[in-house]
Amino acid sequence: MGLKGRIAWRFMAEKANLTLLQALYGSLVELLLQVNGGDIQQTNEDILQKGGSMAPKLLARFHDKVGKHAKAFKEFKDTLNLAYKYNFGKDFYKVTHINDENGQRILYEDNDCPLCRGVALSPEYKDLRYCNAVAGVFLEVLTLRGFEGVGKEIQCKAAGAKSCITEIKYVRKLEHAT
Repeated sequence: MGLKGRIAWRFMAEKANLTLLQALYGSLVELLLQVNGGDIQQTNEDILQKGGSMAPKLLARFHDKVGKHAKAFKEFKDTLNLAYKYNFGKDFYKVTHINDENGQRILYEDNDCPLCRGVALSPEYKDLRYCNAVAGVFLEVLTLRGFEGVGKEIQCKAAGAKSCITEIKYVRKLEHAT
């Protein structure tokens, strides 16, 4: 984390109780599984959508306090990492921007994810993307900043992976930038 990130976290970011957040988030995931009759793929989509619904408030709060926004897709590598730090008090373990024959994408890797820390899903939920809300937030932030993207959590520590990895792929620049 750079100097700006440390300053923002130390002096500008409001702090929340992580245990409370984890309990509320875990209850939401359980509720979505119940509502969807145990359908894991639909629950993954719903978690993604719920993350997206959180984005406008998080983006406004981040903008009011930090004011830094990406102007090109590759810049989301740093600004979304800073936003993650601002909201969770920690950087991603690794952030990688890839531009190859498959297009541009960014991988956000966290080997100590605050959302699923201490969560161990049973084997029947191995395909549940417990932390997919992070991808939902990121995708909606892209849209609000004038970009179209697709993405999801591609592996989750709660399901037994070494780390949580969120992948965001660039689709196009939107004509209406906010």
